[in-house]
Amino acid sequence: MANYKIIFDGSEQDEVFGTYEDAKQYAAYLISCCREGGKIFEMSNPGDYPYDPDDEPEYEIIETDEEEEELDDEMKRFNEIVNSQGVFDEYGEYVRCRNCGYGLHYYKGVKTCPKCGPVE
Repeated sequence: MANYKIIFDGSEQDEVFGTYEDAKQYAAYLISCCREGGKIFEMSNPGDYPYDPDDEPEYEIIETDEEEEELDDEMKRFNEIVNSQGVFDEYGEYVRCRNCGYGLHYYKGVKTCPKCGPVE
């Protein structure tokens, strides 16, 4: 199975992606970081770092034989938190409802959403 890497502004990035779309999304993220950094540099020292919004870094997505790294448990938990509707506390317990986002509270020892009722 093919994996993908990004060559961004002439340098190969370390990250390996399982799909072309993931690599493209990460390249878009890198471009947004460059734009934001350019704006900040211009604000901090306008004469030395002029910002041109049309000046976009170049990138290329290439196929590679390198394997995508397996995420450790902490990173898997982080991705689960970010990609879910519910909000977790530091112990991995929901503090907001997965369905509606309301804050959960305990009612007779059971986590309960004021809108949806008891939550597992």
